[in-house]
Amino acid sequence: MNGTNPLPDLVLTRTCEIAQDRVENIVVELKRPSEVIGADELTQIAKYALAVMRDERFDKPNVSWDFWIIGNTLDEFAESRRNQTGLPFG
Repeated sequence: MNGTNPLPDLVLTRTCEIAQDRVENIVVELKRPSEVIGADELTQIAKYALAVMRDERFDKPNVSWDFWIIGNTLDEFAESRRNQTGLPFG
């Protein structure tokens, strides 16, 4: 990241019909097939999550956020984060 305010590649939102007051959001960061996902890329998606947490516009009840980073290859660090004991895979 070059110090500018980065924007995610994709943000999706939906209101659940079953629970009318429930809103689900997903933020997706897409990486080139040649780019290896490592600590810098995981930090990037974590910073998106932090920006949402700090923004009072998003401090609403019954709202959930998922943050995804999608690529072809993980380095050893990212692989270790994906396979943590006691947490779901991914």
